[in-house]
Amino acid sequence: DNISDKKLIKILENLEVKPKFLLINLAGGVQERLGFYIKNNLSYKLGIICTGAAIAFETGQQARLPKWLDDLYLGWLVRIIQSPKQFTMRYLNASRLVFVFYLCKRNKLK
Repeated sequence: DNISDKKLIKILENLEVKPKFLLINLAGGVQERLGFYIKNNLSYKLGIICTGAAIAFETGQQARLPKWLDDLYLGWLVRIIQSPKQFTMRYLNASRLVFVFYLCKRNKLK
């Protein structure tokens, strides 16, 4: 489950001009762990932006959903139907965050 990339850290450390931001465009679940690794192993701070499939949508490498499906917030269901092994557990694990968001909102209102 741990992700590391010592070669990437070495490249980032050896840059003459240190970047302010790093975009990571990998499959969900991987990019967040890589970002965490970079954050904890780089000698300087930089903003890490995990865009997932956003760029793939823009370049046409990943099919967009029809607008009506997107408007009904059914993209998750279409992705599960298209690739159940890849998306079912990802969405089930992410559903736990609903409770976290609820608690955060509840505490904000107090």
